[in-house]
Amino acid sequence: MNLIKSKFNLIILISFFSHILASYFSTGWLNADEQSCVLEYVNFKLGYQSDPCFLNTDKDSVNSSSLIIRSWFQPFIYFVIAKILLFFNLTNFFSITFILKLLSSLLGFGAIYFFYQATKKYIKDDDIKKFYFIFIFLFWFFPLLHARTSAENLSTSFLIIALSYYLINTSKLNITKLINFGMLLGCAFVFRYNVGVSIAFILFWILFFENNFLSKKISNLIFIIFGIIILIFIEQLTNFWGLEGKNFITKINFFDLNYIIDKTPSIQFFLYGSGNDFYSSSDWSNHPFFGYFYLTLFKYFPPISILIVISLLYTWFFGYRNIIVWATLPYFIIHSLVPHKELRYIYPVLVFVPFFICYFLDKTRINKQIKNVIIRITLVLNFFGLIFFTFTSQTSELKILKNIYFSDIRDVYYINSTNSVKYYESLNPFNIKNISTNYYFKFNEISYYEKVGNKEILLRNSFCQKSDCVKFEHNLWKNNNGYINFKINLKNTEKNEFFVHLIKSDNVDEIQSLTKKLKINSDVLILTKDFDTSKHFSSQNNCKLIDSKYPRWIYEINPIKIKNITLFKCNNF
Repeated sequence: MNLIKSKFNLIILISFFSHILASYFSTGWLNADEQSCVLEYVNFKLGYQSDPCFLNTDKDSVNSSSLIIRSWFQPFIYFVIAKILLFFNLTNFFSITFILKLLSSLLGFGAIYFFYQATKKYIKDDDIKKFYFIFIFLFWFFPLLHARTSAENLSTSFLIIALSYYLINTSKLNITKLINFGMLLGCAFVFRYNVGVSIAFILFWILFFENNFLSKKISNLIFIIFGIIILIFIEQLTNFWGLEGKNFITKINFFDLNYIIDKTPSIQFFLYGSGNDFYSSSDWSNHPFFGYFYLTLFKYFPPISILIVISLLYTWFFGYRNIIVWATLPYFIIHSLVPHKELRYIYPVLVFVPFFICYFLDKTRINKQIKNVIIRITLVLNFFGLIFFTFTSQTSELKILKNIYFSDIRDVYYINSTNSVKYYESLNPFNIKNISTNYYFKFNEISYYEKVGNKEILLRNSFCQKSDCVKFEHNLWKNNNGYINFKINLKNTEKNEFFVHLIKSDNVDEIQSLTKKLKINSDVLILTKDFDTSKHFSSQNNCKLIDSKYPRWIYEINPIKIKNITLFKCNNF
């Protein structure tokens, strides 16, 4: 018995440390919104130059004519944490963001723990129950999701905590616990308004299926809704803080209904959706009703995703009285009706994957040997996913640029083949999806130069955030006759100039010829996202791999030559 307990504790410990490690290694973002719609809001409130999504900002407040559909609740929490860290002289925003991600990860880990304790009673078979324990704590998706500053992360964590709190306290609910449950649901809502669908149907489940008298169920719902309202009221105060700036309390007009509506992001979120025919216009992606099944099958984690879809359908069909079904199925259907689909929109469904799979295996009459094979295959594939997503940055460019910034070397040779860079992609390695210029780095000066004989001609003297100057970069790159000159700082700490030389080379012979012509005697940095170029420099004795999106051994087993942005330190060409 003690041996089993020690193994369980080891798994919990592995899960705990995988969350911490993912927080450290997950530099950047999984989706751009967690940067531009959360951290840039914090950046703005801290008084730095910022370009937050959906907002036009001045020095202190938000322009009232702006389109406002994002809650300020999460940015407010992060703002308070950042102010405390800045007070203690922690001014590196890479470190500040790590702390924010770490706290989010620990919250997500706690959510997993409570949810397992609340739902293990639904799994009857002892072998499946052991599998459920291992799978839910070591599920590859959780370290990846929880190490995010995204609204989806915190919203789903609080949704899981709320459901766990209710299931654990079902037999001993009182007014305080009902209000607490409502406040937890309210937290899930104010972080991500989409989850309001799940919350509404959780309340319907309580009304229809809770084992109690109708009058008692209605009474319980009143206290739960009261708890939700408390959180919405608190969130609205943070919205006024975000939208009105300093002394926001004196600017609030509680008696002007139009003012309240204009300053309520949850209402504006719905109005924005309805004004766009709920994202069905040509400006948005158009997927069919069953599009989320396609996204799950091919973009979540195949081939485990095949088992996921089967388990989802089985649980939804046969477990219709379960509160988790009511929290996920209506949400999935309503989002399936919206033509614009992104996998992150169904995270409130995918976070329950370990439960769905184990519920399916526990209830079906599949041969025990077949079940064991499914379990083993799932655990092996999941293990590789856990390792990969624990130690891999989803924005590896930012991680590599961080290494460039802190290096003493100022010459960077950005070498790529024709096929490794699309015509619409920036050749500026500091231009990551147009949103990396405020929060981590600040560009003081940037210039594009062309080399003509012994002369250098200035082509442009401004940072290129949009596609209008990508052609400048490609012209410089096409003939190997240009470079980009930077002066950047890490917030207020200015660094010396960087010289990024743009070089095009389509084969190893060209690379060798070009490097011989360079006649470099000092240390330089080689940056590339071309597979063959990376492989070439990895084999050079005078080059050392500094950082890479994927590990070095990927070159030996990678038959499709995936892009792998890498940074080398080289000398004596």
